[in-house]
Amino acid sequence: MFINTVSTLALYCSRCCKIHMHTISRFNLRNIGSRKLLCSCGQIQATITSSGDRQCLLDIPCVLCQKNHVICLDSKRLWRAEMDKIYCVQENFELGFVG
Repeated sequence: MFINTVSTLALYCSRCCKIHMHTISRFNLRNIGSRKLLCSCGQIQATITSSGDRQCLLDIPCVLCQKNHVICLDSKRLWRAEMDKIYCVQENFELGFVG
C-alpha cells in the first residue's frame, strides 16, 4: 500500500511570470512554523504557517487586487489526489494550485 506524504503548491510568480513548485511534507507540517516560499528568481511567492496538526495558512500576495489573501489549507484540501485551484476571490484570478 502506498501512502502519499507530500503535497505540492504550484504558485505563479509576479516578477518572472513562471510557475514554481513547492513541496510540503505531511511529517514536517507541524514543524514548519512560518516559512517563506520563494521562486527561483528570488521573489517571495507566499508564506506558509502551520496552525495545528491538520491545517496551515497560506498568505499569498495578489498582483491584481494588491492585497494579501490568507487561505486555510486543511488536511482534506492539502492531501487529496486531485489538484485544486487557489483564487483571488475579488478578481476571480488564479494564484496557483495545490494538490
